[in-house]
Amino acid sequence: MWIIFLSFRLTSLSVKEHDFAMKTGREQLISWLDRQGLNQTEFAAMLRISKPVMCHYVRGRRRPTLPIAVRIYDITGIPVASWVPNGRGTSDRRRKQGIATPAISGV
Repeated sequence: MWIIFLSFRLTSLSVKEHDFAMKTGREQLISWLDRQGLNQTEFAAMLRISKPVMCHYVRGRRRPTLPIAVRIYDITGIPVASWVPNGRGTSDRRRKQGIATPAISGV
């Protein structure tokens, strides 16, 4: 019985560590910009998008469209999949506010 309990306990710990290590595209982008010494305006110009749209990505208000996510990947190496919402298809801000959104946003 103790072997089963310890086995379950170790498995659940490794899953939690794995979940904690995964970062959203937004978090990875903020870190990448900081490491590169770039500001949002400079990176928006590199992506050929407006400064307000870039600000929405960094603040988590919007997710990039697939073509923009691919351009972000080409420049930064941040996986396109990291922009897919976790959980029920809502952004972190909307989840905290209790506002549901469809899994594919009309961004």
